Amino acid sequence: LLFLGTSVSPEHPPRLDEASSLAFYYEVSLPHQEELVRYTSKKLSRKIASSMPFIVETLCEAIPQSLLQTSALVIYSQRDPASITVQQFVSIFTSFCSLLSKVYSACGSMLDGIFYWKFCCLAFDLACLFYSISALWAV
Repeated sequence: LLFLGTSVSPEHPPRLDEASSLAFYYEVSLPHQEELVRYTSKKLSRKIASSMPFIVETLCEAIPQSLLQTSALVIYSQRDPASITVQQFVSIFTSFCSLLSKVYSACGSMLDGIFYWKFCCLAFDLACLFYSISALWAV
C-alpha cells in the first residue's frame, strides 16, 4: 500500500502526521480483526463439531438411500412406466431437500456472498450427482 509516496505495512505503520486515519486503521483495526478471526474460527469449529453426527448420517445413510431411490425409479420406469407413482417422485424430492438442508448447514462463512456461492456450488453438485445416477441407469 502506498500513501503519499511512502510504503505502509503492518510492520511499518505510517506516522500520525502522515495519515492519521490510516494510522488509526493499523493501530485499532488490526488487533480487532485478528480477534474477530479467532472468535469466528472457534465458532465455526464448534458448529462443525455440533453438526458432525448429521454430516455422518448424511454421508452414510441419506445420500446412498436417495441414490438408491433414484436408481430404482429409473430402472422401473424402463420396465413399466405405468408403475411409477407420484409418491416416488415426492419421496426423491423430499430426500433431495433433506440433503440440501445438510448442505446449508455445511456452508458456514463470515461473508454472505461466500456462503451463497458455497451453497449454490454444493447444490449444483448434488443435482449433478442425481442426474449422473439417473443417466447411468437409463443407458
